[in-house]
Amino acid sequence: MYTWCGHLPETRLFLSLFLDFYSQMAIIEDLDDKSPTSPIVSAESDQALPTPVPTEQVPATNDQKNQEQDQQDSPVPSSRRTPADDDDAMYFYDAAESVEDLVAKANEFKTQGNQHFGRAEYRQALRCYQDANAVYPAPVSSASDDNEEGNEDETKDDAVKVAAAPKNDSMDQRSVFAANMAACYLKMDQPKDAKRQCDIALEHAPMYSKARLRRAQANERIATSAALSDALKDYQWLLDQHQKNTLILDASTLRTCQYATRTLPPRIDTLMEQEKAEMIGKLKDLGNTVLGKFGLSTDNFQFQKDPSTGNYSMNFVNNP
Repeated sequence: MYTWCGHLPETRLFLSLFLDFYSQMAIIEDLDDKSPTSPIVSAESDQALPTPVPTEQVPATNDQKNQEQDQQDSPVPSSRRTPADDDDAMYFYDAAESVEDLVAKANEFKTQGNQHFGRAEYRQALRCYQDANAVYPAPVSSASDDNEEGNEDETKDDAVKVAAAPKNDSMDQRSVFAANMAACYLKMDQPKDAKRQCDIALEHAPMYSKARLRRAQANERIATSAALSDALKDYQWLLDQHQKNTLILDASTLRTCQYATRTLPPRIDTLMEQEKAEMIGKLKDLGNTVLGKFGLSTDNFQFQKDPSTGNYSMNFVNNP
């Protein structure tokens, strides 16, 4: 019977398929018997691997503790700068700091800056004035006061807040810091930065004569016709306010303003003519580049001014 069945091709095929199916079922049963909570067994041994023991935290050494204490006691301003880290950026302060502490820190940095400036250390002085501007609290308007009273409970829960400067300041100290930074920039021959700081100072205190004078001096060093025109306006404004007794200028500042109002107008006219000639020359070069493709140039077009009307007429010339 076995011999007869073994010679049938169908029987051999059936037996082969049955054995394959049986082996697959055995593998599946073996996998089902393994529980997810069973211990992990290594490939080389049947024993369960030991559970890893968490390591204890190593206590900080004395050097690390001293380094952390030095960082806490460092004289770096306690303000937190925003990504726009420049002279006139917005700054945030620790809620635990009082307004008096912030003002005292700002005045300390300002005093250090004045000492550096007196020793002609203008870059160090600039950094001190920037630090003073960073820690000095911003004044709060009446509208924001009402808003703070309505959100008093929310303010107490905040981790950081913007501190409020004293309202009885006769001069906004931010204007003083900006004007001092402008003086440093002038000494370092950076008139554009000086002008920018003077604009900030005058935005907070429009009657600040030192900031207006330094802005005029910065525009003089920029030395374009537009900048000289702005400088002339500032010099003239100072003289007008002095004549109205709104501002009292010292003798040196008064002489500077009077001299500038006399000498700047002809300089402005000369620069305007030079800039106009340069502009016309650039336009002419551009025109020649385009007309040259057609065998022409700007010399083929001549303009004549009518003295009676002031109008211009254009004539085309074949051979200029």
